Amino acid sequence: MGEHRAGASALTGAGEPSDRSLRDLAERRRTEEALRVSEERLRLALEATSEVVWDWSVAADRIYHSPRWAEMLGYPPERTPECWAQLSPYFHPDDLAIVERETSRAVAGDTDTYAFEHRVRTASGEWVWLLARARVVERDARGVAVRIVGVCANISAQKRTEQALREVDHGGTVEARSDGPGTGAELTVRMPLDVTPAADGPPPATERGPSLHIVAVEDDEDAAMILGEVLGFVGHRAEVARNGPDALELVRRLRPDLVLCDIGLPGMSGYDVARAIRADPDVRHIPLVALTGYASPPDVQRAVEAGFDCHLAKPIQPEELSLVLTRVARSAAARRRGS
Repeated sequence: MGEHRAGASALTGAGEPSDRSLRDLAERRRTEEALRVSEERLRLALEATSEVVWDWSVAADRIYHSPRWAEMLGYPPERTPECWAQLSPYFHPDDLAIVERETSRAVAGDTDTYAFEHRVRTASGEWVWLLARARVVERDARGVAVRIVGVCANISAQKRTEQALREVDHGGTVEARSDGPGTGAELTVRMPLDVTPAADGPPPATERGPSLHIVAVEDDEDAAMILGEVLGFVGHRAEVARNGPDALELVRRLRPDLVLCDIGLPGMSGYDVARAIRADPDVRHIPLVALTGYASPPDVQRAVEAGFDCHLAKPIQPEELSLVLTRVARSAAARRRGS
């Protein structure tokens, strides 16, 4: 009997897992499933982001780039660089020095974070501007970087905007076209052959009065960004609203010197915004300027009837906008002196 019980006990121990081993197995499976879900979420996030995510193991010189790198630059996935020697030929020759300098500073321990702008060659041979931002996440005992992670964002549209803003201050027109939020903007810049005023002519349009506080209303994301930057570039402070209700909230809270309003807003139109401002005794005195592609005589008359003081057709002529801003700025300065 004793031998039988011992044999049965041994057999049970060998043939059936104990409660502890079952718990360990269940815990391991839960951990593996959680890891799988976490990795899947990370993969989806990397694929969804518009930025390139990269991870550099410095000592081994192994670089991981998310799939966005090849998509952004137009290369097949197999062309994605996996080490520094493969990556560096894509950099613009004029930018290679800053890339190497900033990276070397981080590796040596001079900084834990860094950022720089640089150009990278696309599959079509063109150059796109990228903003790289990185952080050292691991160092060895000597303080040398072991691992650096970062992201790269395409800032080519921003660079084109900056160039357009530099050029528009010398005359010409800037026209922004966009297919919708997140699709970017196409900028058309037209420059005059000669913008030098005659000696006995009127002062140049770039002569401006005091800085204005302006509320600009534009529903298109890219056009709104450009309009805000243009106004800031010529010395004014702009708050941008993307719809009518937000515009009214800004106007009533800030009491700006001027409101620039697009007509074709979703829901509450620019006409409705103008009528609401004119009906409010606290802000009805604020000058209103319509910025719109609706430029026929009936459109202009409708804008006047809604309460607009001025109607500027798109594409906006900088000289016209400058004259309006100068006139309003001088009136605002006179009001401040008299108050």
